[in-house]
Amino acid sequence: MDELVVDDGGNDVACRLNRTAALVWNGSDGTRTLADLAAVLADHRGDPEEQPAWTSDRFADAVRA
Repeated sequence: MDELVVDDGGNDVACRLNRTAALVWNGSDGTRTLADLAAVLADHRGDPEEQPAWTSDRFADAVRA
C-alpha cells in the first residue's frame, strides 16, 4: 500500500495519507501499543524517503504530551 485516502464521513473532507501514515492508521485498532506500531513501521521501512523522522521513543513522548 503506497497511500490511503481517509474520508471523515460528514464534513466532505478527505485526507490522503502517505505510506507511513497509512500503516499507522491501519495498525491503530485499539489493541496495539505504541511499541507494536513502531514494530510495524520498522518491518515496512526500506525506502530512505520513508524513514521515520522521529524515533519511537520521541513519538511516544509526543503522543503522551
